[in-house]
Amino acid sequence: EIFIKKILNRCNNPGAVLKTLSKIPEDERENIFKAAEILIKDELNGSKIAEILNAVKETAQVQRTSLCESAKTFLKEEMDEYDVAWILKAVSKIPEIERESVFKSAKILLEEEKGGFTISEVLEAILEIPKVERESVCNATKNFITKRMSGWDIVEILDAIKVIPEFERENIFKTVKTLIKDKTEGRDIASILKKEAQKKQKTKELVI
Repeated sequence: EIFIKKILNRCNNPGAVLKTLSKIPEDERENIFKAAEILIKDELNGSKIAEILNAVKETAQVQRTSLCESAKTFLKEEMDEYDVAWILKAVSKIPEIERESVFKSAKILLEEEKGGFTISEVLEAILEIPKVERESVCNATKNFITKRMSGWDIVEILDAIKVIPEFERENIFKTVKTLIKDKTEGRDIASILKKEAQKKQKTKELVI
């Protein structure tokens, strides 16, 4: 209760926190605030605190602390409540045993500052890639990523590359790089990658 009062007294939108708090059963509040403390102890944005508490509330009790500790990897001070909500939602979908692998691969593509939606899209796309291939696919994808690309752009390129056998990528990439320009959109790069991979496959079939 003391911790809750301190948060309400210092944050700039206590109404948002109180609204979320009213939806949390009284016997759950201590557990939720304890799990969320790592994310909200220095936070002043009441709307962001409310989003964090709401996401933690929707998570199974035994997974709450792990969720918050994991999400902290990608949360930045300047992010708003919507960024936070997207990231927490994405992290909650990743089994705890998979997070280290997914996060390590995601950091390859998220070196530049990205918003919560982009981060969430990348995390969910990487989870769909077999564990043994994640790092390789992300390193390959990095060849085509630019600062201005959205999460959708990155995901489309990821999806195009993950189906190309690793031993064929180098040759296909050489061809693709001659066909794209600095301002080529991510979806167009993905389309070119798919077409070149299909050409390669057809050539192999003709040889056979």
